[in-house]
Amino acid sequence: MLSKLRWLAIGVFALANALNFRDREILAALAPQLMREFGISAAGYGDVILAFSLSYALAAPLAGLLIDRIGLAAGSSVAVGVWSLAGMATGWTSSLGGLTACRAAVGMGGAGGVPATGKASAVYLPPRERALGSAVFQVGLTVGAIASPVLAETISRLYGWRMTFVVIGALGF
Repeated sequence: MLSKLRWLAIGVFALANALNFRDREILAALAPQLMREFGISAAGYGDVILAFSLSYALAAPLAGLLIDRIGLAAGSSVAVGVWSLAGMATGWTSSLGGLTACRAAVGMGGAGGVPATGKASAVYLPPRERALGSAVFQVGLTVGAIASPVLAETISRLYGWRMTFVVIGALGF
């Protein structure tokens, strides 16, 4: 029974990876709509991506430290909460500055994903199973990448790009 619960925990973190990756990939899927609505040039869109990437890179060590300090469950919950709220806020923004700030916040929250999976692997899996655990986490990333454009296009077509960010962000909760 305990062995199955360990793998259930690993599955939860793989799902979190899918959500994390999906939240960051929907921006690319909806880029043409956002660029039109906000009058963003290719360079402006690049600045939005840069804001995400820099905040992700700078926040990653802090996220790892947070997870080590407050624990895996609490630290992961904070990370998922931040990227989910920031993803939802993207749907409510009305300016390029707001879009950039929201995506930077998604980067800050999303930075907790990799340290959380590393910690989960160490906590729940003996060394002989950690490569398999890493592979399961990778499946989560891949599923997120595959699902992003499909979900984004479907929700956007039905309810608009703003609701796409709100719905996909809310799935984190």
